[in-house]
Amino acid sequence: MFNEVSYSDMNSKQKENYNFAQINARLVGFGFECSWLNNDYLGADFIAVGSQGVLQVQLKSRVTCEQKYSKELIITWIESDGTIYFVPHGILWDLMASRYDFTKGWSIANTPKWLRDALAEYRL
Repeated sequence: MFNEVSYSDMNSKQKENYNFAQINARLVGFGFECSWLNNDYLGADFIAVGSQGVLQVQLKSRVTCEQKYSKELIITWIESDGTIYFVPHGILWDLMASRYDFTKGWSIANTPKWLRDALAEYRL
């Protein structure tokens, strides 16, 4: 009926929508409902609301730290193997700052093994 589209053939907006749907599906299992925000409210692309609270979440295509984000903002991304990370920005910033010299931000396409290991408790 439909022809499946490969992730690599999607444009950036399609990839963002796909990643949001994947993360949303995982968060439902933890009792959260997600709503996409059209205006990046306080750095958040979407909010996740559940009995455990309201989370402001920034969706990234890869691991990213930026000085402009609050420590409480959740940074989430999906690794190429499908692993989803859901990390408070303050924790991610501190881990990155312990290894790299940067002032405004840091981003890398492939998450280093040491960081994947350090973030094990933040996998969904």
